[in-house]
Parts: sequence; C-alpha cells; structure tokens
Amino acid sequence: MSWDTWTPPAVPTQSGASLTTTPRVNQTNIGDGNQDAADDGINLLEGQLTLTWAQVSASNWGSIVTFLELHCGIPFLYTIPGEGSPTQLAVIDWSVELSTPQWVQNARVRLEIDCAPG
Repeated sequence: MSWDTWTPPAVPTQSGASLTTTPRVNQTNIGDGNQDAADDGINLLEGQLTLTWAQVSASNWGSIVTFLELHCGIPFLYTIPGEGSPTQLAVIDWSVELSTPQWVQNARVRLEIDCAPG
C-alpha cells in the first residue's frame, strides 16, 4: 500500500513543532507499594506531533485543512522538520486562534505518529 505524502504549502514555525512519545503500559498495584507492568497492545509507543504556524495566509491554511479533511482516518507520510525520512502520520485535530480573510494566526495541527515496530 502506498500513502500520500504531505508537503504543506507553508513551512511550520520552527519553534512550533513538538514531538511527544508515550509508552502504552498497563500497571497494576499488587500491594505493599509494589506494581506490575505489562505492554498494552501491539503499538507500544504512542507518538504525537504538533505543528504550529505563527502566521499563515488564509489560502495556504485552506490548502492545509483540505488535505487534513481528505485524510481523516487515512495515514499519510510527512517529513518532520530536521528528520531525513518521512514518517507515517494520522490526523488528530487542528485549530486556529485568530482568523481574518487574509491571514490565520496561531494555527495548530496535531498528528498521531505510527510507532508500530518494524
């Protein structure tokens, strides 16, 4: 299967990209302060990438949103700034703080990273 590759029409603000990885682990308290932990599922690591645009033209933001709407539930590839190869992502949500007919400010996109092994 091949996925679409996303190249946003405007580059995200360099300081506006953040990557969070959270391990999925089931923990059980077994008494006396002791815990037992086990992996929770096949995809042990949950990754989330947040991209931010401090200011982007309304037309570029429209193109970004169109791509995201077409890929809700459909994985796609994106090269994270500073990375050499593309990563498989899925849409979580997006938001805008302020919008005018010409400009969008503080636009944010949250994406889920597929951290499946191999």
